[in-house]
Amino acid sequence: MRLDHATLDARLDAIARQPFRAKFHLRAPEMEFVALRGMTVVRAQHATATCCRGCLQRTHGIAEGHELTTREREYVVDIICRWIEAECARR
Repeated sequence: MRLDHATLDARLDAIARQPFRAKFHLRAPEMEFVALRGMTVVRAQHATATCCRGCLQRTHGIAEGHELTTREREYVVDIICRWIEAECARR
């Protein structure tokens, strides 16, 4: 089951209140790259606390020590894509 945009937005708002995570935004050159070709997700992973298994566990409750399920992978992709959408809309 995929989460709706309102649920993803609420989670992103909570994550953005963490001082470390709040520092991450797309810069103008990256915005052009997103518009033209897509982008690497490294910045988005850090902004959404999906950068490593420890962050996934602490922030999203996805336990370490197992291969991500299809549902977990979909969630990670959805929250990263929603963050990118929100960043693009800010411009």
